[in-house]
Amino acid sequence: MKTTILISISLLCGVVMNLKAQYFIKVEASINSTVLQEVRMVDIYLPTDYYVDANVKYPTIYFLHQEGEDNSDGVFPAKKYFQYRIDSLDCPAAIFVVPDGSCDQFLGSCFTNSSLYGNFEDYLLQDIIPFVENEFRVISNKYYRMITGESIGGWAAAYIASKHTDKFRGCFPYFGFLSWDTAVMDEWKTLCYNENSSYNLDFNQGEYTQAFFTLCGAFSPNINLTNQIEIPFDNNGNWIDSTLNKWQEYDISRKVKDLPNEESLAWYLAYGTNDTYPTETSYLAFIDSLDAYGINCKSNHFTGGHSSSTSVWVDGIRWMDSILNYSYVNNLAVEQLPLTAGDFVIFPNPSSGLINISYNFSKPGPVTIELWNIVGQKEATLQSHKQLYGDNSLDISAFPNGIYFIRIDNGTETFTQKIIKTADYN
Repeated sequence: MKTTILISISLLCGVVMNLKAQYFIKVEASINSTVLQEVRMVDIYLPTDYYVDANVKYPTIYFLHQEGEDNSDGVFPAKKYFQYRIDSLDCPAAIFVVPDGSCDQFLGSCFTNSSLYGNFEDYLLQDIIPFVENEFRVISNKYYRMITGESIGGWAAAYIASKHTDKFRGCFPYFGFLSWDTAVMDEWKTLCYNENSSYNLDFNQGEYTQAFFTLCGAFSPNINLTNQIEIPFDNNGNWIDSTLNKWQEYDISRKVKDLPNEESLAWYLAYGTNDTYPTETSYLAFIDSLDAYGINCKSNHFTGGHSSSTSVWVDGIRWMDSILNYSYVNNLAVEQLPLTAGDFVIFPNPSSGLINISYNFSKPGPVTIELWNIVGQKEATLQSHKQLYGDNSLDISAFPNGIYFIRIDNGTETFTQKIIKTADYN
């Protein structure tokens, strides 16, 4: 990477003197991409305390924008991330990174390598991540990197995470397209036909056709054709097997058999049940594949369409934060260290059901684990026995959603930690 130019640094909502009014410090940067051979933009959202302690290093979250957008599409998700992350977490807030994946053809690059768009997947991995980790104080390890995105950016996040499992600890694809099986492709073909009143597609006929052309540019580009893409069905609606085979290379549900378990690559899957795009069909196919190979995931299917929901996004960012916090507290990126006296870790947090509790007292004693509500009332005694240390899985699914406290005591030492009980969307 030859040249890096920081264009501007801005604080949202007020002046630097009033940090309580800030959500983040926004850095608008341009980099000279060695992969794309051009200058590209990337927006970097820093925690407001980033310049307070030069010794603190941060996790990173990479957000891939949806079709028709660019790096400026990251303002809403970044603001909600910093506004609603769990304030009791031990790890610093993540640095939130939004690269520009726009291009001149159709609605954007889909952040993949394409002869039509350019090598945007390589751009993310070889330009953006090294730039962020060279120029900012981040923890340079997969256990401290998360990737997320919306719509086609959600597909791209899942595709890149599944292809480069050594790069990311978790993935949150939001109303993306995770499967290209027969049912999904049939729905896409019907959407395009209804917009065009024909199988002879015109890019300008509507949003579904435009999105479909954009995906064709990623999966089946052909710069020798008039539209520079191969559409996977002919003018009579018959599928073209040679083009379908190209699309199947980007079917993430087919890659599940090669994925590590959720302890190495975790998944949070969110989609609207009223989405007119075939996202629900594709998500269910992907979840079926995960189930078949024994890979657990967090799934949030909500009543909504093809758009971002604040509550769902907040639930997803808290999920990302809980995993980053677990890595941070347990130092997983360096080595699997045994707990030392006084360690008390709850994961995941938030949770809709099972939580894992790890603890280690300096002296053995009768350990009691209790659940207390936010007004100081004990809801339940979850466990009571003599133990020096332990790893326990406890079920809180029967309790109402809200904020609770886990209190653990062995007669001489007591620890308390806040947890958030969320809805079970599975």
